[in-house]
Amino acid sequence: MNKLNRQYEIIKSLETENGAFYASASSDYSKVWLRDSMYIALAYIDKTCNTFERAIQAHLDYFRQYEWKLDIHLKQKPHAWFEFMHIRYSAHDMKEIEDQEWAHVQLDAYSSFLWAIGMGVKKGKKMLRDEKDKEIIQKLVWYLNTLEYWRLEESGAWEEQRELRLSSLGACVAALEIISDIVFVPAELIARGFEALYSLFPNETPTRKVDLFQLTLIYPYNILPRPMAQLIIHNVEKELLKDKAVLRYCGDSYFSTLEKEHGRNHPKEFFYGSEAQWVFGLSFLALSHMTMGNLEKGKYYIERTEKLILDDGNIPELYFAGDYRDEYGNNYNENNPLCWSVSMHIQAVEMYEKLNKKQLT
Repeated sequence: MNKLNRQYEIIKSLETENGAFYASASSDYSKVWLRDSMYIALAYIDKTCNTFERAIQAHLDYFRQYEWKLDIHLKQKPHAWFEFMHIRYSAHDMKEIEDQEWAHVQLDAYSSFLWAIGMGVKKGKKMLRDEKDKEIIQKLVWYLNTLEYWRLEESGAWEEQRELRLSSLGACVAALEIISDIVFVPAELIARGFEALYSLFPNETPTRKVDLFQLTLIYPYNILPRPMAQLIIHNVEKELLKDKAVLRYCGDSYFSTLEKEHGRNHPKEFFYGSEAQWVFGLSFLALSHMTMGNLEKGKYYIERTEKLILDDGNIPELYFAGDYRDEYGNNYNENNPLCWSVSMHIQAVEMYEKLNKKQLT
């Protein structure tokens, strides 16, 4: 079987009845995340099937269910975590999960959704069904305005402590720019985001210099001038690229080899050298290099990813540092396959094939 066909089979096996995607087959991740679904759906944005449209519509239906919350936040800023529009839902009915506190303050997740809609429209996708869908999109723009996203401390892609984040600012301005072809976006709303982004650059947050998710400002958003994009790639490769894959950031405690014994409540320096290495980081590096025109580097990172794919075609979320193995003897974690990882690998391979073919003609 063609390797990519197997990858597509894995994604389809994690598609829910309503068109969204389970984050993983694992028990911890058997839910729907807004961000994950958008990055997964990108593998289908140039395909003739309706997979991309179904994913967008599934999440539009969530926002339609909870439009009353959006209406509240057109007038007043939320404060408690649960008040924010949620980014994680039950898979069968796209309802908010209320049995635990969760870091729903994630600007990049909301923005990935708006950006995907805008890009889908540019690609000719017919995902918007009626005026109500457009109303929801407009209200999400006003939601970002109410939140004052350009100065909001939020949890970002890794769902952790709230800080102002470069990657989230970039996602917001990219989303607002592309969605302005569909609904009204004040120019000032975009300008404020760019001003905050350039003020924070090159740091991810006031307390963190380099972060894997900064690569999203190159792919898929492609919003930075070339020198800034090159600096991000350089910093990620210098600080975060390791022997297996890529750290999220230095001192990351999540699935650190020290986490089980010591917990996560320690200074980040405690975890240096023990951090987990994320597989999709290699795909983001491949896609970022190819976006910048470096085809050979893209191929290099694709080949590194392929060495980490399991015999059954699954791609885990991450590999442990060093020789560490879990109680099952695995050197990767239980979030396997991570649907997001599978999709990013597909996107990298297909971009390489497209660009290589163009180069040869």
